Amino acid sequence: MRANEREVFGWLTLAAVGWLVVIPLFLVIFCSLQREPLFGVSGPTVQHYLDIYIDPATYQLIVNTLFFGAGAILVGFAFAIPLAWLVERTNAPGRHMMYALILVPMALPPMIAALGWERLLDPRIGVINMVLRAMLGIEGEGPLNVYTLYGMSFVMGLSMVPTVFLMLVPVLRNMDPAFEEASMISGASRFVTLMRVTFPLTYPAFFAALIWFFIISVEAFEIPGVIGMQAGILVFSTKIFYAIHPPTGELPEYGAASALAMAVLVLSGVLVYLYLKVLGAGEKYTTVTGRGYRPSIIDLGPARYLGSLFFFLYLSLAVVFPLVVLGWGSLLTFYQPPSWELVPQLTLKHYYNAVTGYGAITAFKNTAMLVVVAATATTLLSVTAGWIIVRSGGRMARVLNLLTFAPIAIPSVIIGFALILVYLSIPVGIYGTVWVIAIAHVTRFIAYGSRAVISAQVQVHKELEEASYTCGGSMLVTLRKVVVPIVLPALVSLWLWVALHSLRELSSAVLLATPGNRVVSTMIWFAWQEGQVGEAYAISIMLIAVSLVIAFAARRLLTWGDPMAMH
Repeated sequence: MRANEREVFGWLTLAAVGWLVVIPLFLVIFCSLQREPLFGVSGPTVQHYLDIYIDPATYQLIVNTLFFGAGAILVGFAFAIPLAWLVERTNAPGRHMMYALILVPMALPPMIAALGWERLLDPRIGVINMVLRAMLGIEGEGPLNVYTLYGMSFVMGLSMVPTVFLMLVPVLRNMDPAFEEASMISGASRFVTLMRVTFPLTYPAFFAALIWFFIISVEAFEIPGVIGMQAGILVFSTKIFYAIHPPTGELPEYGAASALAMAVLVLSGVLVYLYLKVLGAGEKYTTVTGRGYRPSIIDLGPARYLGSLFFFLYLSLAVVFPLVVLGWGSLLTFYQPPSWELVPQLTLKHYYNAVTGYGAITAFKNTAMLVVVAATATTLLSVTAGWIIVRSGGRMARVLNLLTFAPIAIPSVIIGFALILVYLSIPVGIYGTVWVIAIAHVTRFIAYGSRAVISAQVQVHKELEEASYTCGGSMLVTLRKVVVPIVLPALVSLWLWVALHSLRELSSAVLLATPGNRVVSTMIWFAWQEGQVGEAYAISIMLIAVSLVIAFAARRLLTWGDPMAMH
């Protein structure tokens, strides 16, 4: 009876995950091969692929996307690797504070960072450019220009640093110093040891992070949308957006969008395969054994202060500069570069307009509903899917494990587009509501949620569940009263993580946006596109304030009960 109950429960969970993941993907593939998508079965064709891939502009699109991803990784790793090494392996002053502050940029959505860097590196009125021109005696515009692939890559790279840092820190922390000591005894210098021993031993984590963030860069919409679209620099995500929302009022080109989406899916799938292969090769780089050791701390001498300065340079670039310029812009009737003469003109007008007008009340209500529904649904689905994967075994568990991981390879833009195809094709009344955005977010975040819950549930011994069954508890009662209370800290952290990311996510929300389902992230986007720049800045500042509250709550809950985490 217990096996039958678990099987029924498993099939229901598999059906729910399959609806979220498989049906939208199937419809994208189907529509890419139809002459007239969304208007019934109109006969198979490969014309959409021919139209896309014989167009020379498509190959420029590929070059732009690859350059953007590679440039962002170069910038992100140039900051993240030294910072991880400084915090874990050196005596740089304030390194414990660095570890805490490195999480702050995660509360700054990429779209808002892009809005800030627009005002910092605009070739005409950018604050940094104005300072450089005054210092160097340069006339005209420049010398820097954010409206380039270099500018886009720079801003994207800054947003990557905290997560890359968090991926590399455990590797450096757990590395046995005997390898480095052997190199030093052999006569190698500190720098040679660093290049030939320390960093090579981080290979799996390094390349896993590299592949992971290349996937993130390929799917990114916010920064290419804010910066690139103004300069006419398109990548795959913005090209798909234009195909679905033509700027000239033409009919959407769903067939072309489907063909473009397939290219991104194939690229993402290959990258995820490489990501898993790299993780699978990690055993060859094992350095943590049963023998005790203490990680060595490198004395940098007077140079240790430069390490601290390097961190605060990053924090200034990633958070302080963009926030200051956005805060300044939100207090002026019309944006002007900062000066003391403008201080008497500062006003809260844009904040008042953002709260009382521009569909703000509806957007705030929709956002609150979206955050609660997406976070709750993702957590519930993750805990049930994770429990079945850990406890059931067999083919069903393997399929469910694959389906819950698959959204990692599906960019948010494609999830949003796929849901357009699904809910315009069936008359269920969901398209155009906040529910369809919530479904997109659950689909997107189920991969992270299931991995987090599986990691927590494998620590729960099955004897505890068997004891519940022996006492007459049903499967649902056991899940509710035994499993969930034990893994509750992981579930709370997951809920807060999804809430924070749902609050700021734009890529899928902007594709699914209609006048009736605007949320705060799309409200900023449309305010900025329609020239309401002050309101866009004001809403951005408010969104960051809420994000910081959620991020702080997440950190407090993550470190609750861990006395060392608060030091």
